[in-house]
Amino acid sequence: MGLHLTPEQTNAIRQKWIEQGRPKCNHSCIGKEYMYGAHSDYVCLSCGTMHTERSAFKTMK
Repeated sequence: MGLHLTPEQTNAIRQKWIEQGRPKCNHSCIGKEYMYGAHSDYVCLSCGTMHTERSAFKTMK
């Protein structure tokens, strides 16, 4: 079962990653962002990168 995030939580993850100097990320932990009660995007829980398809993270490594 994945983690369900709000857009505000996704933005907080992304901001923290930026403050840490944008270290390399292997996108190993993915959650789902929900907006207005519906799934909108997949989100890397380490850096906040977003994609509409979970498989897109595999091509980024």
